[in-house]
Amino acid sequence: MIEIHPQQTHKYAPSLARPRWVRGELTETYYRKEWSQVSLVQEEVFEQLCLLTFQVGLGFETVLKHRSAIATALCNFNLDALANLTDEDLIKICTDPAVIRNLQKFRACRDNAQIIVKYEINLAQIFIDAFENYPTVSDYESLPQYCEESIELAKELAGFGIKFWGPTVLCSAAQALGLIRVIEEN
Repeated sequence: MIEIHPQQTHKYAPSLARPRWVRGELTETYYRKEWSQVSLVQEEVFEQLCLLTFQVGLGFETVLKHRSAIATALCNFNLDALANLTDEDLIKICTDPAVIRNLQKFRACRDNAQIIVKYEINLAQIFIDAFENYPTVSDYESLPQYCEESIELAKELAGFGIKFWGPTVLCSAAQALGLIRVIEEN
């Protein structure tokens, strides 16, 4: 998911390298204020996974433009409330021009919420367990798009029936959670 380009500069911090997905004001703000700092709290981890679900095939700037509407549509990432949405509810949500109108992605988020609730999956803990020994990297060029840990976690979650959370999405989420980090050497 996260592409990198080490020489890319921005008007916000012209001397600093940035991940390639940092392309506009919304992604710059997300990068500075959230990326690698997301709390390991169930709903916040789930939010990141849902945002990355919507990013598949799109730029992250586009997802962030619709973030507030997506959050509202997905019950502000409250797993119990989201798990109770019906197909009719999701079809109605997809008529709202404020959201990314992709019924398949909304169904995946709802279905994944149902699975997490049913099996009492602690998202924060599974990420900590999967990535606890992942080494830091020294530059953005070294950030992986996927890794052995994300491949194994994707297999584990797929075994429960989780959709859209493949190795790339999970690796990107681990980066957003700060479990795969860049420590730039001076």
